[in-house]
Amino acid sequence: MPLKSLAAAFIEFSRWKLLDEYWPRLRACVESLSDEQVWWRANEASNSVGNLILHLNGNVNQWLVAPFDHRARTSAIAQLNSRSGK
Repeated sequence: MPLKSLAAAFIEFSRWKLLDEYWPRLRACVESLSDEQVWWRANEASNSVGNLILHLNGNVNQWLVAPFDHRARTSAIAQLNSRSGK
């Protein structure tokens, strides 16, 4: 398989996995929680579900969007900063 075809197949498979498989599952799980549950932490060393979602969003933007659009990374950083009060 030529390199371009392999790259296109990988992108298509990744897009399908993220949008059609992972996203609906993740969304259903988070929507079943209250706001309090989303931001609850067991202790100071733990992350909340909401914080993990923000990190996932940043990683998706960094690795899948930002290579094509530098504004995505800037937006992700601004979103994290607004959440943390920076």
